[in-house]
Amino acid sequence: MNKFLLKEMSILSLILGLICGVAVMLPFMGTLVLLFLLFLSSVTVYFYMKKKNELGLFEPKEAAMYGAVIGFIAFVGFSLTMVPVALLLSIKSSFSWFSFIKQIFTFGFINGGLLLFMLVGFMAVMSGIFNAFSSMLAVFAMQAIEGTNKNKDDLKIDVKIE
Repeated sequence: MNKFLLKEMSILSLILGLICGVAVMLPFMGTLVLLFLLFLSSVTVYFYMKKKNELGLFEPKEAAMYGAVIGFIAFVGFSLTMVPVALLLSIKSSFSWFSFIKQIFTFGFINGGLLLFMLVGFMAVMSGIFNAFSSMLAVFAMQAIEGTNKNKDDLKIDVKIE
């Protein structure tokens, strides 16, 4: 794996996660943002970097590894934004979404923090798995569209022995 490319993808995925953490606070957007984050964050970063001409085509195995890292970091960035904001909003209001975070901390600060850490870790791993699969599908689709494998027969040389 290219470490420079991985660093740039990690920064972009962290920014995407922070944006999604703020966008989830909008009414009626929570489910859509969460599904986008779980399934399409790696595809979004891949197409953004492809548009900027910063990367070429990957092998599907390499795309899956990059997608897993992007999905994991994007969900951690999402949680770093969403949890404190939801905790602050749960103190001032009684929305059911925000009261879940407040309810976790009723177990105590240490136990609630540990429970929240395990929940975020589990969801980040799940996001990594789902994003690995979706980025692999995106690379397959890009290879089919750009036609990288269709001219392999042009390289063959026919030799006749007489």
